[in-house]
Amino acid sequence: MTPPWFELPPSPSLPEQSRIAIIGAGLAGCWLAFELSRRGRRVLLCDQGAGPASAASGNPAGVVKPFVTRDASRAEAFHCQAFEHLLARLEQDALATPARFHACGVMQLLAKPWPSRTDLDTCTSAEVAQRSGLSAEAVGEASGLFFKRGGWLDPGALCRALIETATLTTHFGKPATIALQAEHDWHVSIGDNTPERVEHVVLANGAALHELSATAHLPVTPARGQLDRFERNQCQVSCVVTGLHWVVPDGDTLIAGSTYQRDDIDPTTRVSDQQLNRNGVEHLVGQKTGKALESRAGVRATTPDRLPFVGPVCDAGIARRDWADLHRGRAAETYARPSYIDGLSVLGGFGSRGIITAPLSAHLLADWLCGTGSILQTWAPELAPHRFIVKAARKGRLA
Repeated sequence: MTPPWFELPPSPSLPEQSRIAIIGAGLAGCWLAFELSRRGRRVLLCDQGAGPASAASGNPAGVVKPFVTRDASRAEAFHCQAFEHLLARLEQDALATPARFHACGVMQLLAKPWPSRTDLDTCTSAEVAQRSGLSAEAVGEASGLFFKRGGWLDPGALCRALIETATLTTHFGKPATIALQAEHDWHVSIGDNTPERVEHVVLANGAALHELSATAHLPVTPARGQLDRFERNQCQVSCVVTGLHWVVPDGDTLIAGSTYQRDDIDPTTRVSDQQLNRNGVEHLVGQKTGKALESRAGVRATTPDRLPFVGPVCDAGIARRDWADLHRGRAAETYARPSYIDGLSVLGGFGSRGIITAPLSAHLLADWLCGTGSILQTWAPELAPHRFIVKAARKGRLA
């Protein structure tokens, strides 16, 4: 049974032709625009970048594999469901080709043996070398997990394909201002344009997710990451390989990544990071790479538990008041349900896992917005934007 603090409000059941503004045109925003357009809603997609995927979602490569844990967990279950959803969408919606999806498999190297699990394809060091194309010297004693249905795709190309197949209005190159002019009356203005009324606003704007006063409580941390493309030379790696770093084979080149700097919002590429990626991939494959060909950096939005924020936004002040004594152990049914802000939802905090988790998250949110599904409730304890207020309340640490 869902505790009251995670109960969703009734779906707004937005009818067809309702106007929904999505702020942010990265993977999350583009997937949501795609989902809502398919349901007949009028989408206003806004991004201050020059086009879709202008930030971290514009990277030329991203790994397609589920996140798994040593013991079964709710987080793993969500990621595995999201992985299956992504593969289904790529096939059924003819997105695999425009997204440059390469189903070459993913080998995840392990620092220590994995517990025996029948649902995972575990590999000895010899099998790692055989399946990945790495030399025995590079593999050493490492074991691995092989995801034969995984691979890699081009996130920027996927974003463009999603909005090209959707019916929507786009505004790029200018910041969007969001205002609640009266109760339940949201307006969005682009640059100096006249504000336009919309029925619902969804924030999908990455590291800026908490800049609206209503979402200031969201613990979003920006994290800069850089990837680099190198000449392959004689490296024979045949699938994606992940460890402390990851490497993607792309023709005569290798794409390597990714650096990680918390609280760094500078998207400028750095020679020092290029060297870090070179060192990482050379250690991974056991061979020297060639000339550096391309570098790209972007800022990702991360959360403390590495799960995204998906769903309607509650009033944080009321939540802190109503759940202040949650740590004292009163019966759950005696607590108030969240007081939600009508017309406002968030879809963000995907960090480096948005390729896998954004499609399912967008699908769940679109279903809830349109009244066509209730599965979002199933994942509310893991995805609710206010879950960290609940966690703090349970520990008696509400500010």
